Order: sequence, then structure tokens, then C-alpha cells
Amino acid sequence: MTVVKPSVPEPDKSATPAVAKAAAPAVAKAPAPAVAKAPAAPKPVTVPELKPLPEVPVPEVSVPAGWIGRLRKSVSWAQLSFLAAVIVPALLVGLYYLFIASDQYRSEMRFAVRGTERSTLENLGLNAIPGATEKAGDAYIVIDYIHSKQILLDIQEKLGIDMRQFFSKPDVDFVYRIDPNMPLEKFIDYWRWMIDASYNSTTSITTFQVNAFSGEDSAAIANAVLKVSTELVNDLSTKAREQLITNAQTEVTRTEDRLVAARQGMAQFRDTTQITDPLALGQAELALVQGLEAKIIDAKSRRAVLLRTASPDSPSVLVLNRQIDADQAELDARRQVIGSGGEGKTGDNRTLTNKLTEYNVLALEQEFAEKAYTAALSSLETSQAEARRQDRYFAIAVEPNLPEIPLYPLGLINTLVAFFGLCVVWLIGYLVAQAIRDHTV
Repeated sequence: MTVVKPSVPEPDKSATPAVAKAAAPAVAKAPAPAVAKAPAAPKPVTVPELKPLPEVPVPEVSVPAGWIGRLRKSVSWAQLSFLAAVIVPALLVGLYYLFIASDQYRSEMRFAVRGTERSTLENLGLNAIPGATEKAGDAYIVIDYIHSKQILLDIQEKLGIDMRQFFSKPDVDFVYRIDPNMPLEKFIDYWRWMIDASYNSTTSITTFQVNAFSGEDSAAIANAVLKVSTELVNDLSTKAREQLITNAQTEVTRTEDRLVAARQGMAQFRDTTQITDPLALGQAELALVQGLEAKIIDAKSRRAVLLRTASPDSPSVLVLNRQIDADQAELDARRQVIGSGGEGKTGDNRTLTNKLTEYNVLALEQEFAEKAYTAALSSLETSQAEARRQDRYFAIAVEPNLPEIPLYPLGLINTLVAFFGLCVVWLIGYLVAQAIRDHTV
């Protein structure tokens, strides 16, 4: 009991003021440095260092939660997008080619358009240039014809074959099968997808290939194309000859009509004027005028000599005067026949000069018409000779064959191509998404 009373309370009281004294200066010193540090450290870094909360409540749980979130936003999203955009479509493509796609058979034929004509470049010695012959142009015409809607119409009209029936059979897979009643305007795109026609300028051979879903169908399509293409080349040859000869014959007819009209004009002129050759008549008239002028000059000279010895009323002088007057009247009349002297005359009263001018025009027209007619006849002969060289024919190098095994579709290659193509597309999309995300953050 003595230990409990004096010893316990006395040391406690002495310790209490000691603690208070020790704490008082410590508290007084603490705010002084704190006040000095406050204005010197406005940095945001000191705030997280003074926070004790992250260490006590969730120190270990917050790190895995942020890592899982980042994993879900980056890695898992990329894997899921790759699976959805690449793996699944590529797998579907592979399954389609493995179980659904129909076998495709390819039939091929090779032909050339031949002829005996020579092109302008060949005549100049440039036949080594690819495409310098007219046969190359004919080959390209056939190729365009094969790719056009007209060949489908010609096959249906001339051979009674509807090309749509080969691609609308029930055993064709749903991707390639078409409606048997599809309009030709839409079917032409499908037709161009299933065929291929190309021209080799070195060998002058055209190659035609067609894909169908059985060997018999592909061979039938190739034979039909061959028949109508042969008829097209024959029609081109016939039309070229006919057009060449027709143009030349038309020119001959035109020049012949011109020559006939010129000759009729000349005949009408001669009948109206009663002059066969105005040139000869003009020369005769000119000779008469010159003779009259000479006579008048001679008479005037003799009168002048006679007046030196005789009077003006002497019989000799009077005879000369009457002779001179008669010759002068005849000269004036002849000059009026040759030219009007500025007085215009029409109809049958036209002067010889007017008639001669009209005759020269008619003669010149007749001369040109004769030359043009001669040239047209020569051109007709040349055109007929050229038309005989315009013969084109269809030379078949490889007949349409009946394929035994399907060559298409290339399932593995197409699947790999689809896979790598999808990978490229996915990678581009992924990089774009990442760039957008980085800029957003």
C-alpha cells in the first residue's frame, strides 16, 4: 500500500510537465519551417507525397486494377478485332472454297484474222511495227465484239442459244449462279467476268478463254463464239469490198452525169448559135476586118495622090470616095459582129465575142468533165482490184477444246490472298485507331 500511494502519482506529475515543456518548443518550431516551405514549394509533386491515403486503403489492389483496364483497352481489343476482322472472314472464305464453291472448267481457242491486203504502213516498209497491219484492227474489232452485248444477241438469234442458261443451273454455287431471266444489260458484266480475249501483236493471234461449270458448257460457249465471230469477219470482208466498189462506182456515175451535161450544153450552144466552131469563125471575121482595113487604107492613099492633080469633084475622086465609104460601112458591120463596142446585146443578137466566151466556158467544162470521168474509171478499176485483195478469213490456230479437269477456283491461293488482304486492312485500321486514341489522350 505504501508503494501504491506515494510512488505512482508523483512521478506521473513530474513527467507530465516535462512532456508539455518538451512539446511546447517542438510545436513552436514546427510551424516556422512549415511557413517557410509553403511559399517555396508550389509544385504539384508535393501533394501526392504528403497524402498518406494511397498507402493505407488499397496499396496493392489499385495496381492490378489499372493493369487489367489497360489490358482490356489495348491487348484484348486488338485480339478480338483481329479475330473478328481477319480470322473469321478468312475461315469463312476457306470453308466456302472447300465445301461450297463449284468447279470451273476453262475452254480455250486461238485464231487469227488473215487477208491479202497491204496497209499503208506496209507500203512504206513499216510492216515490222506491231499493229501496223489492217488485220490487227480487225482482230481488235473481233475482241470488242466478243465483249459486247451484240454477240449475246447474235448467238441467241442465229444459233438459238441463250448464254444465261449455262450460268443459272441449280448445281452452280450461290455466288456464281445468276437468274435465268437476268436482263442482258446486267448479264454483260457477268459475261465479261467469265471470259477473256486478248491479242498478241507479235504473232497476230487472238486468244479466247471462257470459264463454265462443266466441260461441255465451256466447249459449247467457245464454239458458239467461234461461229458468230467467223460470220462477223466474213461480213466485214464483204462489206469492205462492197463499200470500196460502191464508192468508186458512185464517183463514176457522178462524173459521167457531169460529162453528159457538159456535152449537152455544148450541143445546145451550137444549135442555138448555128456556129460549129466559134474560134474558127472569129479568126475568119478577124481576117475580113483586117482585109477591109487594108483596102480602106489603100483607097485613101490613092485618093490623096489623085487630089494632087485632080479636083475633088472629078469622077475618079468620087469613085474612090464611094469605094472608101462602102468599105468603111462593111468594116463597121464586121466590127459589130465581133463586138458591140460597149453596147450590150442579148439573145440571138449577141456578138461573136460573147458567143466565143460562152463557148470557151462550155469547152472548159467539157474538158474537165472528160478528165474527171477518165480518172473515175481508172479509180473504179483500181478499186475493183483492191476489193479482190480485201478478202479476210478466220484462221483457227487452236480449236475450242473440251476440258477434262477443273482448273478453278484456286481455293488455297484465294484463301491466302483473302487472309493477307484482311491482315493488311486490319493493320491499317488498328494503326489508325491507335493514332486517334493517342491524340485523344
